[in-house]
Amino acid sequence: MITLRSRNYINRSEGINVHRRDHFNKIALHQHDFIELVYIAGGSSTSWINQQEYLLERGDLVLLNIGDIHRFTPRDSISFINMLIHPGFLDRRMPDENSPVDLLKLPAFRAFEARVLKIPPFIRVPTSDLLNIESLMGSIIHEYNAKSIGYLTVLKGHLHILITQLLRIVEMEQQRPSGSRNHLRDTFPVVIDYIDRNYQNKITLSELASNSFFNPSYFGQVFKTSFGMTPMEYVNKKRIHEAARILIEHDATAEQVCFMVGFKDRKQFYKLFKQYKGLTPGQFRKSKPVKRLSESATPPSEPT
Repeated sequence: MITLRSRNYINRSEGINVHRRDHFNKIALHQHDFIELVYIAGGSSTSWINQQEYLLERGDLVLLNIGDIHRFTPRDSISFINMLIHPGFLDRRMPDENSPVDLLKLPAFRAFEARVLKIPPFIRVPTSDLLNIESLMGSIIHEYNAKSIGYLTVLKGHLHILITQLLRIVEMEQQRPSGSRNHLRDTFPVVIDYIDRNYQNKITLSELASNSFFNPSYFGQVFKTSFGMTPMEYVNKKRIHEAARILIEHDATAEQVCFMVGFKDRKQFYKLFKQYKGLTPGQFRKSKPVKRLSESATPPSEPT
């Protein structure tokens, strides 16, 4: 059995390694002495985790503990976010890297100690939470790449928030009646894919409804029940999510970004950006230490 060592993948002075990839390294069944989180951002993959096979798709997040035996085999094009975490990063009181560590002992899990949570091998993020989870992961990647003063403290805070939100999802799923299918992701996955591929273009309620085979009125009702927002509100939230990413990764002006993500009205763009981000596009860019994609060094190879 191959055992991968943290010293080969994680800078000990940081305790964490974060990157976005579009391919898995070809490694046979293996384990490692660090914690690994793998989020599928696009495509799908077959995974083998502790003698069980799973199909992972967009929105699935795998939590691999120290000693978990696993491998990943992409089924088609793949995009994923990989986080390698030394056990001492989230809590310096944790054992050293040679000692096994239970994820449930991490501080972010302690609020759930009174509840009996069975943590699954992977967590399927509901569509209603996808943009929030992906936005948080985008902030984690940005902080790790920019490495501004205090970035490790910010990363630790972001990770605690991420883990807490994931535990809430697990708890809600365990409380859901067996056989319940309340998430639009379970019923109309093609709708979300359509929005992801076409948010830069004009999108109408009728177009979205046609992908779900429901009339626009009924589709809108089902969507709002599942998401807590109308279909077009979701489209605009997706556009703002992408606009924020572009602002911190590229040199495009706010006006250019406005049209790049599909808005035709600059006033609406500025209004919605302030509504969702709490800052104007200019203020948001200044608040984020920018490290352009062209400046980023290639991160070390990931073990997944």
